[in-house]
Amino acid sequence: MMAGQAAKSYRQVGVPNAEQTAVWREVSRKLRTTGSSSSSDALQDVFRNYERKLEESVENLPAPVECNGAVFVIGGRIAGVDLFDKSDTLRKLWPKLIKSCTIDALEPSTESPGSMAQEQISSWLDAAASAILESFPSPGVGQDVRIEGEDVIGASLVVDDHPVHMELFRRTEPWRAQASEPVGAERQQPSSTGGTGPDTGGRRKNWLRRIFS
Repeated sequence: MMAGQAAKSYRQVGVPNAEQTAVWREVSRKLRTTGSSSSSDALQDVFRNYERKLEESVENLPAPVECNGAVFVIGGRIAGVDLFDKSDTLRKLWPKLIKSCTIDALEPSTESPGSMAQEQISSWLDAAASAILESFPSPGVGQDVRIEGEDVIGASLVVDDHPVHMELFRRTEPWRAQASEPVGAERQQPSSTGGTGPDTGGRRKNWLRRIFS
């Protein structure tokens, strides 16, 4: 949800912002579905309430050795993907990623838990490689590339055409491709051959397909 709002804000005003009302609404929903109590409606209280369970998850799910990324599956559905340019970065951030996924897994589901085959994950990643990319100047360094497709939404920090970090999520809301050019954006639509349209700077490359190839 937040990824979609940040992309919308980029298009409208050129900076990444989330609607505060929607943020608080999501926090309240998370508190309610996990049975957590908070005097200030703070999401951090959910983590405090489940601190022991979260630490157990980190202990039972060690970071994969020499890997730069991971696909997280909860209840037989892809929850998200995190990819980094260095395996050390994944290892350092692994506890935070596992705790976040554990909190999501604590929410009750109306669907029966299932499994997901590696082929299904590969198919979803292949589809993600065909997503539309919109590049905006990052508030810090490099480019903030927003990624949107029929079943995927995410973002990546790209510095000198090199993706430093990319996160992808399965889309939960209907997608409407943008009909107009967003403010300050450079837009890419991968072609059937894996390339992109002409770029006046001569540096536009489909690094998303390069990652998943």
